[in-house]
Amino acid sequence: RTDAFPVKGHSVQSTLTSIPDRQKIIKKAIVERMKIKYAISWFPETGIKKQISFFILRDKAAFMLDTSGEGLYKRGYRKGTNEAPLRETLASAMAAISRPRYDVLFWDPLCGSGTIPIEAALRLSHTAPGLFRTFSSEQYRQITSSLWKQAREEARDLITHEPFEIYGSDIDPNVLDFANQNARNAGMSKWIHFFKMDVRDITTRGKRGTIVTNPPYGERLLDVPAARALLQDMGKAFSTLQNWQIYIISSDEEFEKYYGKKADKARKLYNGMIRCQFFQYYKNPKQGKIVNKM
Repeated sequence: RTDAFPVKGHSVQSTLTSIPDRQKIIKKAIVERMKIKYAISWFPETGIKKQISFFILRDKAAFMLDTSGEGLYKRGYRKGTNEAPLRETLASAMAAISRPRYDVLFWDPLCGSGTIPIEAALRLSHTAPGLFRTFSSEQYRQITSSLWKQAREEARDLITHEPFEIYGSDIDPNVLDFANQNARNAGMSKWIHFFKMDVRDITTRGKRGTIVTNPPYGERLLDVPAARALLQDMGKAFSTLQNWQIYIISSDEEFEKYYGKKADKARKLYNGMIRCQFFQYYKNPKQGKIVNKM
């Protein structure tokens, strides 16, 4: 009865468009119900915060208790980032689509603060993504600290120790400092090798591998002409990687033109509010269709 219960929410394709009005109505309904439950008329809201959320879609409403606090995409390991960090959940999805394997080198040659390599390592090691963060419901009286401890111990027991190899490289040594620190925070530093390298200088190093990367779109890093020039250079450099699988996310609608090759498959993904395509090259490069060589 003393807990705080703020209300927030969203409305999509609904005649109920005023979010502040919806918040007030829902808050009032909760208060009226609690008055009956506790036989009191005033709730100080000085205790634990229990966030109430609602989502209205086509005039149908769903109500939820937010037990997480900060968004689940915030894993807890990323303390330092570059100017245009990729959300952890998107990086994890990209890694999953590429199907990382223990016996195949995984490489992000434009790694920035290391999010894609770290998420791939978490996936390969079966490390729970929320293991390094706290949740707002840890403050709830209904869930004891011993239960949280037990859940974390169970998650740690699932971690595998089968060896794998991941590279993360970038031309900027400053972001590599962030990447190394983030990998240490995630407990993945022993599996990921970060180093300074220009993506244009990439070589196979005699290995079989998979590239998953997020080059600048011309939105926050570089301008559009510079970003497209980089795509051209990447296309030339990656063409030497025979039998490698390559996965690149980009918001550039003319990506294939500048990269120089049509993708075997493209999936629509969103990087925050930026609509992107995840271009996948997983067939033998010699069999691919060349698009407008430049």
